[in-house]
Amino acid sequence: KVGEEAVEVVTAALGGEGDRRLVEEVADLWFHTIVLLGTRGIALRDVLEELGRRHARRAARDPGP
Repeated sequence: KVGEEAVEVVTAALGGEGDRRLVEEVADLWFHTIVLLGTRGIALRDVLEELGRRHARRAARDPGP
């Protein structure tokens, strides 16, 4: 289901269906991804922490202006 939703996100992004449609498809993708995580016993918190680590590493490499 996650793969199907990912394809729908790409289709909505490139298909000129408008931002609302893209938001709807991204919401579907996120939902099914969260369900997948739950079936594997992975907390959403774990993903958010990983994103935080990546952001911190990127900020350390490229502090910006």
